[in-house]
Amino acid sequence: MPESSNDNASSFNSNDSTAAKATYLALQSTDRCLPPGWTMYIHPRGWVYFRSEEYKIVFDEDIRVPETLERITSICIKENLSLLSGGQEFCIAGFNSNSALYLVIDHTQCTARYGFELSSATQPIHNIPLSRVLRHRQRYWHFVSQHPTHVSVPQDMLMYTVDIIKSYYFDNLTQGTKSTVPFTKAECEELLPSYVCLDNTSDRNMVSTNMFIAWILRETCNFRRAERYGALTFQQTEMHRQSTLRPHFVWQSSSRTSRNCLWILINGPLFGIPYSYLENVQRASEFQGRLSSLHQAWQTYTDQLTKEYSDFILVVSAIYLISQ
Repeated sequence: MPESSNDNASSFNSNDSTAAKATYLALQSTDRCLPPGWTMYIHPRGWVYFRSEEYKIVFDEDIRVPETLERITSICIKENLSLLSGGQEFCIAGFNSNSALYLVIDHTQCTARYGFELSSATQPIHNIPLSRVLRHRQRYWHFVSQHPTHVSVPQDMLMYTVDIIKSYYFDNLTQGTKSTVPFTKAECEELLPSYVCLDNTSDRNMVSTNMFIAWILRETCNFRRAERYGALTFQQTEMHRQSTLRPHFVWQSSSRTSRNCLWILINGPLFGIPYSYLENVQRASEFQGRLSSLHQAWQTYTDQLTKEYSDFILVVSAIYLISQ
């Protein structure tokens, strides 16, 4: 882990707030042993990434390797960086000897767009479908979750995130197991108190806060894209959800003789029990929009099946003992 630029620990004065802050920040970023203009940032999970204030570029590969730095510098010199307005920067997602794939990040609009040229990826977002806006914002929050140390999330995003969690909590209360929101009622109850701890303005600028907000809003964008958010009316939304929840069964054709034999077998020696089991399996397999509900349905079914099997064994054992 990078150390403070001051290697003499005895010269550190604990009463000096400036020195204390510099020492703390050294655990998150440093420009030591790096080319001029570059800063290395440390993700809370331990990996590092690099950023150049001059070129407004964020890079995930190791620029401490001379060949990598040379290639990145040549790309930055070739591009017209004046296209980047205030609040914008770009990340190179991939490159070869001839071209590069750019991810342009706009912190003012909270969007991120891919493009092989900066001119095509820096256009402002106007008059485009909401689905594309959600896709751009999903990429943006994914970028923030991977590069949270140098980013300053807008303050109003915190209250916006709290409002989203509250709406998910209300949806769980009203819809129950039919709720399709990405967070359960129990998860919302755990998340909401976490935001109470962020009332302090200084806490809102912490890296952990950036990661927290980015995670919630990234999942929200994923959910809204899947639900076709902002594109359907109420009736169309209900029809869309029913179509996604409706099970699809594939029936295989069989001969009349085999169907008759199967019917006699099920309704004769087996007393129609397979029909009831098939109905229970279909009911337990019905997807209501959340895996936890499906898991709970299967858990209930397996408990019922275990109880019925135990009762059957008990009856058979009693009959066997009586017959002896």
